[in-house]
Amino acid sequence: MIKVLQAIRTGDQNTIEICLRKFPSLLETMKKPMLRLLSELVVHDRRDYHLVGWSHGRLTKGLIYQGVPDDQLTGQETDGCQDGRRIYLGASAAQSATLQALDAFFGVKHAPEIHKFLVCMRAYMIRPHRHFIEDLERHSTLRDYVNQSGSGELRDAYNDCISGLEKFRRDHIHIVHR
Repeated sequence: MIKVLQAIRTGDQNTIEICLRKFPSLLETMKKPMLRLLSELVVHDRRDYHLVGWSHGRLTKGLIYQGVPDDQLTGQETDGCQDGRRIYLGASAAQSATLQALDAFFGVKHAPEIHKFLVCMRAYMIRPHRHFIEDLERHSTLRDYVNQSGSGELRDAYNDCISGLEKFRRDHIHIVHR
């Protein structure tokens, strides 16, 4: 990502294209261990109700985390704290910085309700990850650069990355919903 952002600043279209051409295979490499881990978590999640969160199910009033300082808990930036109780949503891929960072880097825009959910999920990330995503959103101009370049090769490389990202998400959803 950093190499591409630097190449955008210097107008090095060749470096950008080379990096983008590598990305789909990197996603495939990332996907294998992610899917293996996800398969194990899905099986585990079906046995452990606490992984579904406190917003529904058996613990709708949340939990009190006695003896745990607020700065050690994530989610405090949301409205998840009531009368000393914390109400957390369940496990979600949206809590991972990886997909949100890739969205920010590639300039992927979601529907307003999805965007709102993704921003809410950032409260569950450690601060440096959340700040990294926010910085990428502010500074990544990759999508605009590709659109303004007029290069069909660069556009094709970018679109291959977006297709790879969509496939990555579809594979994730397939595992979760089986």
